[in-house]
Amino acid sequence: MTVHSELMPHVIAALDEDSKTTRQMACRILASLLKLCGCQLDPDGLNKVYPELLKRLDDASDEVRHAAAKALGAWFQCVGEEYDRALFKSHVEFLFRGLLVHLDDPETSIQNAVFDVLKEGSTVYPSLLKREVEAVKEKHRSPFYCDKLLQHISQLPEDGV
Repeated sequence: MTVHSELMPHVIAALDEDSKTTRQMACRILASLLKLCGCQLDPDGLNKVYPELLKRLDDASDEVRHAAAKALGAWFQCVGEEYDRALFKSHVEFLFRGLLVHLDDPETSIQNAVFDVLKEGSTVYPSLLKREVEAVKEKHRSPFYCDKLLQHISQLPEDGV
């Protein structure tokens, strides 16, 4: 039993607390845990974290939303070679789709934060992200961030998945 396996369920539960400060701190703690211990999490452990953080992007508080975006960026940094992209494609696809909704957020600072997360995630599965961006580009109020993301993806090596 490791510290992060003991802490993780409690911190994830705190994401649903009524207090904005508690939710924000839970996101920050998860980001720190992912940065410090994330490489020790198995793929199933990683897959338990991202849906809870993705929900926080819908939070009423922009501070919580920013903290959730930072934690999701840390999540992508934890995805290593042992994370079978073909096997867990549906997880990555779900995460990309959820993030792309928020790439069209009315709040510019949230758009920027989500753009940074998607850039971080683009290295995980570039071809999948490209397909997902192309599917939503025309639905966004402005194609600006989608175009920037597609340009970024075009400079990445092929993912071979």
